[in-house]
Amino acid sequence: MLTMTTPEGRTFTADTDVRLASLWADAQFGAHWDDGLPPSDQHDVMNDMIDEVHAMQDGRSPATPSPNPAHSRHRRPRSAIADEGPVPLALPTA
Repeated sequence: MLTMTTPEGRTFTADTDVRLASLWADAQFGAHWDDGLPPSDQHDVMNDMIDEVHAMQDGRSPATPSPNPAHSRHRRPRSAIADEGPVPLALPTA
């Protein structure tokens, strides 16, 4: 089992980093945050959340790029778009 404590102090436990990211997304955006989002946008959000889980596992702030290529997809961290409002998410196209 993996356990993660977010910068906000929330703790999640799951079998995989993907499940940790899913639990964290649900906590941040609500249980049905992905309803109505195209699959590519759902994947982008989850990839960003997974990158942040990896950052915390590596002992870094979630917005800090990973020095480990296996933990970096060169995507904008989820925390960088946290102020864009409630779901459904309007993800950047750049």
